[in-house]
Amino acid sequence: MIEKILSLVQDIPIVERPYAYIAEKLGMSEEEVLQTLRKAKEEKIIRQVSPIYDTKALGYQSALVAFRVKPERIEEVAQFINAHPGVSHNYERPGGYFNLWITLAVPPDAPLSLEETVNIFAKNTEDYAILRTKRVFKIGVKLGYDSVEERDEVQEMSLSVRTLEDLDKLIIRHTQDDFPLSERPFLEYAKRLGMDEPTLIEKSQRNEGNGPFKKGRRHFISQKGWLLCQRHVRLEGGARSDVHPWKPAS
Repeated sequence: MIEKILSLVQDIPIVERPYAYIAEKLGMSEEEVLQTLRKAKEEKIIRQVSPIYDTKALGYQSALVAFRVKPERIEEVAQFINAHPGVSHNYERPGGYFNLWITLAVPPDAPLSLEETVNIFAKNTEDYAILRTKRVFKIGVKLGYDSVEERDEVQEMSLSVRTLEDLDKLIIRHTQDDFPLSERPFLEYAKRLGMDEPTLIEKSQRNEGNGPFKKGRRHFISQKGWLLCQRHVRLEGGARSDVHPWKPAS
């Protein structure tokens, strides 16, 4: 049953009692679903459940950046770069001209642009290249508990930017935390934000698929904009793959 619960958690509905909604679909009680998820967290099957926001829609500048770094300085340079909150991935690719690759996102109101930020990183490297996104495609990968992936048709996604209100920014900042395992999780968010629960739910529903939240399966974000922040997926032969999607820096 845990497999079915984990599958549905990747599609959390934006309603007053989302776990009751999931429980009804599975013929379980709300408390059984909550207890199962709490146990899964205790056992490190999942680390976090949270919304994943579309950085392009939020106006972030983002790019894949490649650096040429002296092999003996890889660890030192990687640690320096990783201190920036907008760096989501940083990995070494030995054997090529560029041997350190990162993904970087910079918010629209940041004091430094993406290029200026990379220039600071590059002071510790020999060369670099900024590879900006030209087109985005949603491949629709669903991470299952038994199978590694299921694919839907490939679709090109829009790169349009949405102007956010101050309230949108506040909601995004607070809802990047772990989604509460309680009967009314949006009520907990609402209390932190100093607003009422119906307004938060209505605002979140409006954003879904229309800006920060993007509909679609688990590529950048999952259906309804929710994704397990870490899942241990058993692969053939007993190997384990850890899934770490990214959320923009606050």
